[in-house]
Amino acid sequence: MRTTAVCSLTTLAALTLVSGCAQSMSRPLPAAPQLMVAHSETTGLAAAEIALGRQLFFDPRLSIDSSISCATCHDPKLGFAGNSKVATGVGGLKGGRNVPTILSSGRQPFQFWDGRMATLEAQALGPIQAPDEMAMPLPTLTARLQAIPVYETQFRTLYGGAVTPERIGKAIAAFERTFMAPDDGTTRLL
Repeated sequence: MRTTAVCSLTTLAALTLVSGCAQSMSRPLPAAPQLMVAHSETTGLAAAEIALGRQLFFDPRLSIDSSISCATCHDPKLGFAGNSKVATGVGGLKGGRNVPTILSSGRQPFQFWDGRMATLEAQALGPIQAPDEMAMPLPTLTARLQAIPVYETQFRTLYGGAVTPERIGKAIAAFERTFMAPDDGTTRLL
């Protein structure tokens, strides 16, 4: 009888734990912890570059159908990551992997889950071009942004010339580098 009671309690505890986990997986995470900003004393051109990168990161016009931005997948409410098994791109297309966080991405020697990009600047352009993500050819994106007066002015002022893919990647990377986890020893493993 005692064995039956112990087994029943164990089963009940396990079911309670599993049901609680299932419910918590479908809810958004609580507010993100306070992040360190890598460029805490930015002024002038560095601040302008970060501001431009932020605009680009949140602008859905970087996708072919203007439906999703970088922030659609790298959700600020979820620690600049995603909460689904794989990313969902334009037209509902599914990617092959989960969305990694941009948190501390500036510290990484390689980018993407498989390390296929060596720099954050190159990484920033990858999802924009990927057919199952934002599906935007870089020449089309460059022309689109160049035709928007605010962007044309910002790129000319900041970089001394027109919108280019390299400058787009540089601005987005500058913004992404501002999100750093506090260096408490464990973050070095990221």
